[in-house]
Amino acid sequence: MKLKMALRVVLVVALGLLALGCAISTPDPTVTPTPEPAPTSTPEPTPTPTPEPTPTPTPEPTPTPTPEPTPTPTPEPTPTPTPEPTTYTLTGTFTLYDSDERWGSEFAKSLGIEDCRGSGGYGDIREGLGVVVRDSQGAIIANGDLGEGKPLSTTLCEFSFEVTNIPESDFYEVSVGRRGSVVYQRSELESQDWHLSLSLGR
Repeated sequence: MKLKMALRVVLVVALGLLALGCAISTPDPTVTPTPEPAPTSTPEPTPTPTPEPTPTPTPEPTPTPTPEPTPTPTPEPTPTPTPEPTTYTLTGTFTLYDSDERWGSEFAKSLGIEDCRGSGGYGDIREGLGVVVRDSQGAIIANGDLGEGKPLSTTLCEFSFEVTNIPESDFYEVSVGRRGSVVYQRSELESQDWHLSLSLGR
């Protein structure tokens, strides 16, 4: 009895489930199924390329030329003048006495002879004969020569001379040709204003 009841319950449940399944699977003809909208794909926007900014060239600054400084001329030092060494000029006369001659005679004048010169043993005494000045050490420091002879009388013939650029020395030795020499202190020549009167033959 109990078994029959259990079977009935099972059968009822099975039929109920079957009916429920059929109801679920059979669509309701009155109900129109709403189709699901097809998904619309939104196109991705094409990215607009952002234009790169054109670089504005920065103008290079025009260099301002720096004015060159005007050079200040350096004044040249004034040269200190070197004092020129003291020099002297010696003047004088050289008189020749020769008793054998007749310079300045009427006969000589008639022959057109106006000058005079030595003869015989004095043949070297004439115009151009050297006058030499030496210092206290015996070194030659200046030279001159005799000028043209001028008759002072029939036996006297005078020659003039000049010696320039004589440097300072304590003593001076003056000679005319090979006729010896005379030594003077500088003070002696200064006292005579650097003028000598020399003679030969008397």
